[in-house]
Amino acid sequence: MKRIIIGILILALAILPLAGCTTPVSAPSDTTPVEPVVEEPEPVVEEPEPVVEEPEPVVEEPEPVVEEPEPEPTTGYARSNPAPISTELFIEDEWFGDIYEFNITLLEIVRGAKAWSRIEEANMFNDPPPSGFEYILAKIRVEYVEGPTPDTSFWLTPYDFTAISSEGKEYEGEATVCPEPQLDADLYPGASHEGWAAFVVAVQDNKPLLTFGRDFRGRGGAWWQLY
Repeated sequence: MKRIIIGILILALAILPLAGCTTPVSAPSDTTPVEPVVEEPEPVVEEPEPVVEEPEPVVEEPEPVVEEPEPEPTTGYARSNPAPISTELFIEDEWFGDIYEFNITLLEIVRGAKAWSRIEEANMFNDPPPSGFEYILAKIRVEYVEGPTPDTSFWLTPYDFTAISSEGKEYEGEATVCPEPQLDADLYPGASHEGWAAFVVAVQDNKPLLTFGRDFRGRGGAWWQLY
């Protein structure tokens, strides 16, 4: 038995060197090319930024302002629009808080040498007009329509009327004895009178005016062309 064991050991020792010198046989290699795995990136989907459309500012254009022309004053009731000869005008005149109503008509005018001839004939003591001036005689009819009371009279004289130059200057009144009938009467409502009144105007003033019933500041009243 001992010999058998020794023989196995000797045999094992003999085999070991042979095993160490043995070249290992490698397995045949696979020559099939391996395709590289390319991982395609997931497409990046860029979401568009929301477009916020700002509303265009609304510019409200102002409506054009149409200036309406001022209405022209009624004929005969403004210095800028006097009435022609033979026009009857109704006028309310205030005296010390009382209202007097009249219908007044400028009937006729005479100017220059003819007017002076009549005035000189009416009274020899009448003065001739100053240099550069001449007379105008105006025949005026006044109807006293209504007063504060039926028994309130009105004293009508030439000084109730005033001549105004075409440039807007008031002419001074002259103490002149006028031809008959003179514009001088004491009237009650319902009565009327017509007569002559005299005015002195510049010779070069071709378009003087006649007025009645203005207030103390020269406003209002009735206006006629004294030409």
